[in-house]
Amino acid sequence: MLLVSALLMPEVVLVPDAPVGWARRLFSIAFFCRQSWSGLIMTLPADIFPLPAVGSVAGLVGFVGAIGGALFGVIAGVLLSCGFGYGALFLIVGSFHLIGFWAIVLFAGTVEPMQNRDLFSRMS
Repeated sequence: MLLVSALLMPEVVLVPDAPVGWARRLFSIAFFCRQSWSGLIMTLPADIFPLPAVGSVAGLVGFVGAIGGALFGVIAGVLLSCGFGYGALFLIVGSFHLIGFWAIVLFAGTVEPMQNRDLFSRMS
């Protein structure tokens, strides 16, 4: 599902050139995928990290996401003041989730369901 969300995000690049009705549809799809991504990404720490670390890792994921959002607002302002249009911003935003998905695939390791014995051994 992360891949599906990531694959549908780049369609937001079409928004600056789309008529208003289509732009609303494209935004709706992009925001749906963004929220889908957000909900799904918060479950990954429980799948990858030992039980005692899940809360800390999930907190760090939220913190880094909030900092990234704040920084992107500043970066967007700088790009727009330097003459870049909204097309460049939508291109960047549409690429983030694909880059993030491939980073997960490359660096997260194997994600597989835990067995009951693993769960109890990690809790102690």
